[in-house]
Amino acid sequence: MVISFFSILIFFFIFFVPIILCLLLIEKKNYKKLSKSQKYAGFWFRFLAGVVDAIILVLISFPILLIFSFIAPLIDIIVSWLYFVLLQSSKSQATLGMRVCGIKIYDEQFHRLGFWRLTGRYWSTWLSTIILFIGFFMIGFTRRKQGLHDIIARTIHLKD
Repeated sequence: MVISFFSILIFFFIFFVPIILCLLLIEKKNYKKLSKSQKYAGFWFRFLAGVVDAIILVLISFPILLIFSFIAPLIDIIVSWLYFVLLQSSKSQATLGMRVCGIKIYDEQFHRLGFWRLTGRYWSTWLSTIILFIGFFMIGFTRRKQGLHDIIARTIHLKD
């Protein structure tokens, strides 16, 4: 089986460029300390939010996929990306699943995140999955409850 140069280039662009851009372009600031009333959102809250978001994405994607079945995978990827990035960059700073669990996403100074930073974070999540989901399990063991993709994009999740 011959893998074309074009396929390798697309793979690199989709999976590695966002990680490289996050690491190079995001200004490194010290993480702000939490007040006594603030808590990081732990693994199980984030897992539950992810389950709710997955259910919502299936409900959104299913009718679209029935209509446009010939390009279903592409539409599924675009809908998922826009769902996460647009909702997390909105004033609510949370997807619908995160709202149910009372979680908001912030940068290291507790500011709202922008579209491009969240896009980099979204496309970095594949790295959290490739080695038996260890990047996600890191949420339960790191000091700031960050997954590998959160560390790359310098994001934190707080429980409100």
